[in-house]
Amino acid sequence: MDIRVCIPSYKRPKVETLDYIPWAKVYVDEGEYEEYKKQNPEGNIISVPKGIQGNVSRIRNYILDVNFEDGADAVAIIDD
Repeated sequence: MDIRVCIPSYKRPKVETLDYIPWAKVYVDEGEYEEYKKQNPEGNIISVPKGIQGNVSRIRNYILDVNFEDGADAVAIIDD
């Protein structure tokens, strides 16, 4: 079973949740990508297109769509 842990993050470049779940995917706005990579060099930081981040429902639906289209069986979305 393919279960994925995903974290939408917005304007919080140091993702403390990665200290506990380092394999989680962190989804950030493309304009914040570089700062997130700098603060979390080992993290799996994923850039999303402009306009998706900033609205909690839109980013969560984006994460679900992308992961299920990629073959995930389950997607857990947690706080950053």
